[in-house]
Amino acid sequence: MGIAVVSSPTHRSEASLSITQDNTGGSPAQFVDDPIGTPAPAQTTGNQYYVATNGNNSWPGTVSQPWRTIQYAAGRVVAGDVVWIRGGTYVEQVTPANSGQAGRPITYKAYPGEQPIIDGQNNSARLYNILLVNRRFITFDGIRVEEPWVSWVLIQDSDYITMQNMQFMNPTYPTSMQRNFWGIDIRNSNNNRITSSVLDRWGRYDEGDSEGNHIGIHGNNNMTRGIYNVIEYNTFTYGAQGCIILNASYNVIRNNTFYNDWQKGIYVGWFTNPGGEPAGTDWVAYRNLIENNQFIRSNNSEYDHGGLGIESTAAGSIIRRNVMRNNDHFGLIVTVFGNGYALRDWQTHIYNNTIVYNGLDRFQYRGHGLTISNHGLGLELHDTVVKNNIIYGNLTHADGNVNHINIEVTGSANNPPHGRTVFAGNLIENPRPTTCQNNINRNGQGGGDCPIYMDGVGSGNVAFWQARYPTYFYGNREGNPGFASYDPANGVFDLTLTAGSLAIDAGSPLTATRSAGTGNVLPVWDAYYFADSYGGMIQPDIIRVGNSVARIVSIDINNHNITLDRTLTWTANAYVNLQYFGSGPDIGAYEFSQPDTVVLFNPAIPRAALLNTLQDLPPNSAYTVFDTGSSVTTGRWVMGDWNGDGLRTLGVFNAGAFYYTNNYGQSGNWTGIWIGPNGIPVSGRFSTTANNDCIGVVDSANFPPYGTAFALYFTCNLTSGPTPPLSYQWLSVLLPDSQGFTGVHQFGAGDFDGDGIDSVAVRRGPYISFTNVPPTTVNSAFNFAQYIGTPSTNDYGTFVVGDWNSDLFDTFGLVYNNGYFYRRNDLAWNSGQYFLQRVGQPIGSSITAATWRSGGGEAGTSGTEVVAEPPISEATPSIQTEHRLVESDDPLVTPVGQWAAVDSSSASGERYLTALGEKSGQNSLTIEFSGTALEVVYLETPEPGAFTIIVDDVAVRTVIIPGGITQPLFNQRSVISYLEPGPHTLKIVAIDGSVAIDAFDLTVLVE
Repeated sequence: MGIAVVSSPTHRSEASLSITQDNTGGSPAQFVDDPIGTPAPAQTTGNQYYVATNGNNSWPGTVSQPWRTIQYAAGRVVAGDVVWIRGGTYVEQVTPANSGQAGRPITYKAYPGEQPIIDGQNNSARLYNILLVNRRFITFDGIRVEEPWVSWVLIQDSDYITMQNMQFMNPTYPTSMQRNFWGIDIRNSNNNRITSSVLDRWGRYDEGDSEGNHIGIHGNNNMTRGIYNVIEYNTFTYGAQGCIILNASYNVIRNNTFYNDWQKGIYVGWFTNPGGEPAGTDWVAYRNLIENNQFIRSNNSEYDHGGLGIESTAAGSIIRRNVMRNNDHFGLIVTVFGNGYALRDWQTHIYNNTIVYNGLDRFQYRGHGLTISNHGLGLELHDTVVKNNIIYGNLTHADGNVNHINIEVTGSANNPPHGRTVFAGNLIENPRPTTCQNNINRNGQGGGDCPIYMDGVGSGNVAFWQARYPTYFYGNREGNPGFASYDPANGVFDLTLTAGSLAIDAGSPLTATRSAGTGNVLPVWDAYYFADSYGGMIQPDIIRVGNSVARIVSIDINNHNITLDRTLTWTANAYVNLQYFGSGPDIGAYEFSQPDTVVLFNPAIPRAALLNTLQDLPPNSAYTVFDTGSSVTTGRWVMGDWNGDGLRTLGVFNAGAFYYTNNYGQSGNWTGIWIGPNGIPVSGRFSTTANNDCIGVVDSANFPPYGTAFALYFTCNLTSGPTPPLSYQWLSVLLPDSQGFTGVHQFGAGDFDGDGIDSVAVRRGPYISFTNVPPTTVNSAFNFAQYIGTPSTNDYGTFVVGDWNSDLFDTFGLVYNNGYFYRRNDLAWNSGQYFLQRVGQPIGSSITAATWRSGGGEAGTSGTEVVAEPPISEATPSIQTEHRLVESDDPLVTPVGQWAAVDSSSASGERYLTALGEKSGQNSLTIEFSGTALEVVYLETPEPGAFTIIVDDVAVRTVIIPGGITQPLFNQRSVISYLEPGPHTLKIVAIDGSVAIDAFDLTVLVE
């Protein structure tokens, strides 16, 4: 399910927030403290209706008398309306009759805590689960769709459609089906978004010769349609040909995870006269952005197709900060084909990616890491840029050669043999350095023993190519990148950098200025590296020009001029990069910096404890404990870089006033400013024009009939006097009581999209809602969510925000008074992947917490949160544990439903239990134990299935068994490692397909 957020009107005020009901009609509310007389805002929320499987379409559609079908609602609702869909299966096709409006979408949303399913039942009477033609401003949220006859969704000639927190599934695929090539077919449609969803099993995987992709995006020949679509924060598994095929321009694919054991991840293709389309069709693919994705598996298929992380046959693409690993053929291939339609690729910019452990030793293709090839056809392929990438650990080929990189460019117009490929600032493994150099000395090239191969020349090491083509090959180096943890044999791929890595600060500049100047239009040598807002769908890049930073407003790509949001002064040939830490950009997908850690506050003393490590059970030397030195004893504490020196120091907010110090540790030097509203303080880098952190206060007021509304008042000006001017952002009604949310609202801020600017997040109970809209934009939009759960019941916990793994993305954590800190390193809806740090109680048990970084840094500088006064708890004694393996058929395990025992010598106890999953959850296994962690040992079976892991009545994870294998795989494990020491109840519920449970590996307490 997703997070419900009610959009609300703009509030323009310099005073505190006060809202009263307007009973005169029209707008639902007016703001009574507006000193400049802003007109009453227009209504943004319409009526709310309900649909349930036990409803009746002759009823009024209320919560007590709901409608029966979603389609009945879809034929009646209008702009601003919300349709709440109760749990259950709806066998129908949903075709909305009306469009929403800007700021007033029509929303179809899962009822909180329930799972509605739109099921096509593979019936030709229901071609699509959802059909949208000539529609605008419609949102689907939290719904599972499955088993259509043609496609899950068709979005045709439609704009501003959002699919979020969805499940697109296909439990079966009958051989009689003639489904579309695309599960979600986006045709001639702009400004659509698919986010925070799961897409599993699309296409026909027939003996390895496969067809079909989860998502297809198609544009036109003049790049006016099929543009500005965003695919982000999704998980893709099992696409028969691939997961996404992109035949359009100006689209964004970012922050997704691809695990495709059938074929490839993404194919970006400019197709001219593609098969099955009208003659003259030209799907231009130009200036698409592919960033921050994880390609963690691509199979080659039985016929040796696919096995690719990314395939590009396009123009002007940006491919950056992706991880490509465990792909059977190539991590990345830039190519063209003689098939009559994929004819060109030029100006593809590939930078700051990590490409490791790709290829299979049975293949003879060169360049298992990266290949750039037109296969000797002479088709258009030129001006590729490969910069600041890590290419490492890619497998030896069948003929024994170790070429990580292959360049094969023919055709005189392409300037062979290199095709004007710029290859700069990369870190490349040279597996056989001595043999490679000896071959070069003896034969003039390295044969198969060097890492880089170029057709027509041979292979060589970095020095060989930089000496031969210094204009195109420069600044590269060889060596081990120094990953945090790299053990492919055991599936360990922590590809962040460690201190001392050859990749730190070693990258080449992206580009430089063409001339000196002053102004907001920056002339550069190559503007293809950078991204603007893509039609307002994302935040534009923040770039570093020399030592100054600015945000991009627009890009004149033909003249290589970049319009900025501020005036700068620059010299000729000043380096232009994305933001980075240190003295230069790093190589690879991850920029190295010290991770954020926590600081604990005991407001009653007042005392602070800075922790400089994320190590579990840190030693005493890891804490810096000090009295704050402030005379304020009843305030709320935060951390921030108040003067731009990169060091976060203390701040405290009390009764409308904010006091801060720029001194590390105890300080007698405090500066005070007046904010006004007495709310919750939040700090962060809220503006591109500020070189320091800003301080804000979240104020609240009742906003009938929707609930409590929030607004942020903030300033970045901390030095102009005691009453700085305030800016504000309307946050709206967030996680309201009316939608089932309970608990204290807690606020923080962080950089959730890696753009260097912080935005607001809110936690209430087990739910978090967050936005990427910076506070400098008046109207926020909380369109992202995470279920963080309740990892501890000790107390309510303190909500903190930080970059815990130095990937430039902030994520969430909870700090409890018993000294337990649970954090997540992802922004997925419910990955269930917690990290536990027992930080102890160095300053007592009545604490609050915030975030700091011992090494400083610019991005992700926030995480300033408070809670209501927590209960006092005693110090936690040291504990001892041991592993205990309990077989699934042990008497300690209580089976419910129809479980069958299967004998097998490969099973843990030489047999396992199996059952069929049911949506009703009738088949379950339950075991009680006292401990700190558990591992569910299960089988991947030839048939697909799924089961849910429930701990202490909380559903913490659903495990999907993809099927499609010939023999079962034993000893598959799902780990829950963050339990609080004590008694727990584990329940496994079979929910779909075939489920086989072997054993439970428990970490139990030793008496």
